[in-house]
Amino acid sequence: MVKTSSHEVIMERLLKNRMLNSNSRRNIFPLSGLLYCEKCGSRMRFRVGENKKQGQHWSALCYHQFKDGSKFEQRGKVMDVDFFNALYDRIIYVDPNILREIEMHGSRYNDTKTIIEVKEQELKKQRRALDKLHESYEEDMITKQLFLERKAVRARQIQKLEDLSKVVVDEGNYPTVEQIYERIGEFRELWDLALSSEEKNRALKKLVERIVYNQEGNRVELTVCYR
Repeated sequence: MVKTSSHEVIMERLLKNRMLNSNSRRNIFPLSGLLYCEKCGSRMRFRVGENKKQGQHWSALCYHQFKDGSKFEQRGKVMDVDFFNALYDRIIYVDPNILREIEMHGSRYNDTKTIIEVKEQELKKQRRALDKLHESYEEDMITKQLFLERKAVRARQIQKLEDLSKVVVDEGNYPTVEQIYERIGEFRELWDLALSSEEKNRALKKLVERIVYNQEGNRVELTVCYR
């Protein structure tokens, strides 16, 4: 896949000018706060290195330490221009499996939302019944024991309905396919204009929730989780 020349030039400039130096607290790496280890779930850190073959370079490492004191071995690939080109491709060309999952989620959400509309009416009914129960007790129409028993039943029913409504609200925050493509367009504009690693980081965080990193031998797999 051929990249725009501006994208490659920007990444080369960032690397050569040490603008990706993760050892400096004043600078932010483009993937700061976004890269997570597939094997243990921990956030990965960045380290600058240098050798004769590659010169100065950056890599991501997992520093997770288990309770027994042993360290988790997940050494990252050198983050050069090729790495960022591959990441850029992975971000803007959404995995078809992810798109199908989002579409299926949207369909399930719409079905659940229809059910919720019915349940909301039931929730109102249960709350009215609970109010009447309180009135009956205050007017000495029922005993305290009967009041407490009926109140407990109503409270459980109301809680179940409220929990179901909360799930639907949370699922409603799941991005749609249209929203993801719109955010990708915004990301590409910000990424092409960004000249510092901090600006790159902000561009990524507009679109990406996290990037899951997994390396098996020389093969690196990046899974992008969109906002």
